[in-house]
Amino acid sequence: MKYTGIKCPVCGIPFQEDDDIVVCPDCGAPYHRHCYEKEGKCLFSDTHHTGTHWTPPAEDSTAHKQDPEIVCPACGRNNPSDALFCSRCGSSLNRQGAAPHSGQEPLRNDPPGYQNPYQNSGYQNPGSPALPNAPIDPTQDDSPYQSAPNPFSPITIRADEPIEDDITAGEIAKYVQNNSSYFLSVFFHKKRTNHGHFSFSAFLFSGGWMLYRKMYRIGTILTAWMAALFVISTFVSLNYSSPLLINLYEQAGISTSVYPSYEELMKVTELVYQLDPGSIFLLFTPLFTLLIQAGIMMYCGFAGNRLYYRHCVENIHRLKTEYPVTAEYDKALQENGGVNVSLALCLLICYSIIIYLPNFFS
Repeated sequence: MKYTGIKCPVCGIPFQEDDDIVVCPDCGAPYHRHCYEKEGKCLFSDTHHTGTHWTPPAEDSTAHKQDPEIVCPACGRNNPSDALFCSRCGSSLNRQGAAPHSGQEPLRNDPPGYQNPYQNSGYQNPGSPALPNAPIDPTQDDSPYQSAPNPFSPITIRADEPIEDDITAGEIAKYVQNNSSYFLSVFFHKKRTNHGHFSFSAFLFSGGWMLYRKMYRIGTILTAWMAALFVISTFVSLNYSSPLLINLYEQAGISTSVYPSYEELMKVTELVYQLDPGSIFLLFTPLFTLLIQAGIMMYCGFAGNRLYYRHCVENIHRLKTEYPVTAEYDKALQENGGVNVSLALCLLICYSIIIYLPNFFS
């Protein structure tokens, strides 16, 4: 018997052709293997002594015949005909390119035996306006190529689920746009546990990351601080610290072409103690600026997602007030949200110039 389209009695998710299904030996009821192992018994065990056998519900046994499915062109997952995004990998289901389920494999250029390593993310874009109440299909645990589980469990997020006052996950997804699945997971994780998540992107790029995410005020301040610290460090190092350090090495009779030994370093340290306070300050200024830069980067890493969450909520509230009409509001979310790619490229060019500029003066 084929169980495709019939709902699992435990989780209520329709069976797919590639699901690992187990059948109760007493009544014949089908389950996902992980659902059956979770329950530890058949849900209809109370009726086993009567000799009753499980029969598929009429609406479940015919639903998949009446309503053709769409095959995801990225991972091959079968999806409902009205779905806009794949319930497994989150890819867009283009009506023109998608074909209804007919038992054949979708056309794609993957080599034989290939399986998309990201197909089990379980994420479905909650920003889809056509499916505000569609449940997110959970990750199938039976796949031999299953990717690492997401600690934030994005599969529990629904488009109509509130995240802040009257703001839903769908509105957040429309505003965030790029990498919305990650940020929705982080935002809901913070909502459930009241703990933030370290952002490596914000840590590495600091103010540049915030400007990229259109947090212009704090991004400009942090970028200006990082640039000023770098300029100060470079200027002091080229004009004061490096010549002073070379002079100390010469006084100690140490060659600057090889790494000094412990005894030689102790000689240099003794000479440092003999310097005046101003020279000592100039000698260690590059180190001080480096520590301040590291502190700013750590702050951005720990506070980046929290600041971006606050930025999204505040701007969505503002747009709700300014655009009471739904169509205008959705358009405003698209225009005001997302990222600023051109500004990011400009910052990258400026950063490269600043980094390599000292080479022309050395």
